[in-house]
Amino acid sequence: MSIRKSVVATIVILAIIAIATYALFSLGGGNTPGGNESGFRSLSVRTVVTLAVVGGSAFITGFGLRDVIGRAVAMRQRNRLKSAQGQKRP
Repeated sequence: MSIRKSVVATIVILAIIAIATYALFSLGGGNTPGGNESGFRSLSVRTVVTLAVVGGSAFITGFGLRDVIGRAVAMRQRNRLKSAQGQKRP
């Protein structure tokens, strides 16, 4: 993937996160009469931080999993090439 595509993808992801954050805090319902809270504004800071940490961990773990799978596939491909070269040389 070229650098330009990576930059565009990063900007798009950051824009989606910014829009979701804006919606979370400004478009959610506020305090209603009687003390009941509804909508996204009823979320406490602790809940938002917990969701952010869990989401960030899942995001990072996804990249780690992709890296592990990529390394396994690359090793398998190298082994195939080595065995193919070994069969041609007798």
